[in-house]
Formats: sequence, structure tokens, C-alpha cells
Amino acid sequence: MKRFTSILTIILFSALIIGVGCKKKPNSTKTDARDAAGAALSKTWTVTSVTKDDELREEWLDFTLAFTYNAETDMGGYQVAGVPANEGAADVYGENLTWTFQGDDENADTGVIVRSDEVVIQAQLNEGVTALVLSFTITEASARTAGFNGNWVFTLASN
Repeated sequence: MKRFTSILTIILFSALIIGVGCKKKPNSTKTDARDAAGAALSKTWTVTSVTKDDELREEWLDFTLAFTYNAETDMGGYQVAGVPANEGAADVYGENLTWTFQGDDENADTGVIVRSDEVVIQAQLNEGVTALVLSFTITEASARTAGFNGNWVFTLASN
């Protein structure tokens, strides 16, 4: 009987260790400024004005930008619509790009977005999360579309 009790104790102890070791880990409880800012950006934005080198660019007035953000990877994506048909206009926002906030973890700057093509965007989101201003410089448009090189400012409103 003593042997049976010892074996039973070993089996129960082993089952306890295995059960604890296989327990599913809880979802990430990470919270940081990137998550709140990423969530605030994650909507569709419509242009209210666009300037390049301080000149109004009316051909962009049908432009919309829809941001997404994944808090687990701290990366986002975006979809654009209403890009002008002008040759080279697509170079301003690129295609199939991702973005993240500049810096990492505690050093993240939610006022600076870095696209996967390394374009750095200054982002100003108003307190009510209804207006967004994106400022950036394009320096590497192709030679035949060099007219898109310059300082761009997109002022957008949330839908």
C-alpha cells in the first residue's frame, strides 16, 4: 500500500507540473502610447487641403487615406484612394507600404510615423481626433516625375 501511495503521489505531482507548464499564457497586457495613437489613427481620413512647397494642390481633393494599426506588432498599414492620375502622383504615398511610430517601446514618438520606404512623416492629431495634419518630404521620385519631390502637407478630417 505504501508503494501505491508513493506512485499515486508521483503521478499527481507530475500531472500538476505538466498542467501548470502547459497553461495558456494570457494575452499581452502591453499598453503604451503607440497603442492609443495607433487606434486613434485607425480610420478613414478625407483631405481638406494639400500643399506642396506651400502651393495648393487641388488635384488631391478627392484623396482619402485609411490607416490600420496592429498593437501586437506595433505596425500599421494604409490604403489610399483618389490619388490623382498625374504620372508620378502614386510616388507621394507609395504602394503596399507599412508604417510604425519612430523609436521603440518607451522611446516611441507617436508624432512621427516612419513608412517602410523610409519616408518620415510628422503627424499632428487634434485632441478631438477629428483632424490630422501629415507633413513629409519626397526626395526620390523618379527623374520623369521629379515634380513630386518637395515638402508635402496633407490636412485631413476623419469620416
